[in-house]
Amino acid sequence: MEKFLIGTSNHNSFGSYHPSFHLFRLEFSCNLSELNFIIYLCIRNIEKTYSNIQHLAFNNDSPNTGNNKIQPQATIVFMIMEQIFNKEQQEKAQFILNHPLARLSDLRSNEIKDLAVVWCYYSGKIEGNTYTYVETEALLKDDITSEKKYEDAKMLKNLYNTFISELEYINKGKNQEVIDERTLFRVHQAISTGLVSDEESGYLRTRGVRISGTAYIPPKNLHDIRAKLNEILYQQEQYTNPLERAVYLHCNIAKLQPFIDGNKRTSRMVESIALMNADIIPVYSSKDADILNYRKGLIAFYETGDYSFYAGYFLDKQVERIKEIE
Repeated sequence: MEKFLIGTSNHNSFGSYHPSFHLFRLEFSCNLSELNFIIYLCIRNIEKTYSNIQHLAFNNDSPNTGNNKIQPQATIVFMIMEQIFNKEQQEKAQFILNHPLARLSDLRSNEIKDLAVVWCYYSGKIEGNTYTYVETEALLKDDITSEKKYEDAKMLKNLYNTFISELEYINKGKNQEVIDERTLFRVHQAISTGLVSDEESGYLRTRGVRISGTAYIPPKNLHDIRAKLNEILYQQEQYTNPLERAVYLHCNIAKLQPFIDGNKRTSRMVESIALMNADIIPVYSSKDADILNYRKGLIAFYETGDYSFYAGYFLDKQVERIKEIE
């Protein structure tokens, strides 16, 4: 059985989603062979009432830019809700969600600092940062800088400050971080400050980028980038399992490459925020083999849209960490 979502969604002239105009929604499970008939019935029923729906939609306040009203256009959306985890992965996810050793709130203050250090080392290592774990620990705990590139130290400092800030807001403050465009831009700005220009830190890119190690090319047009980003942030709400939501956000933000640089660092931070919101310890590793598997999983998603390789890596790291402590 596959999960499907059928509904009406509204787009302004820039292609952005407006959840406030979401007029009709139906979520269900069925076999693929049954989908066409269900869609036919939905369209027939929507057609009968669409004139009334349209009237209601156009009487809502529309976004205003200068003297021009942006009129919403109702669009019937047939969206397959991708089942990110297979059956075996769902069982692993349930194990993680139910296990007390996965809880972020149970960590002591010294364990939280150690988590922040190893997570920053992990995130930096993926980007080719040359600091060793010992050097990373000395930098972040004791402010001792190694004789290496300034950019490497700055990258780790930015990661650490952002991670600790989010951790304190969510874990200590008992808050939920809303993962929306504002949060994403703020996180990117914190991660990239001093590493990219002020005009590009915390702003969507206006020029093309390439990703090493893959033939996949991210969208170049700002209109397309913004529309896809809005879609990603909107669709995350369909995933009630926080582990699935974390994987969904990480993979899709990384694939879109919405910023000029620091995209994977930002996507890993967003993944971690999604986990922190659910009181789950974020994914990390200090092993070279895991860094390689991370890259392989992400490239597989870039090129095929298949979550399975990265999801397997993501879940296995969580289970492995728990079993090492037990």
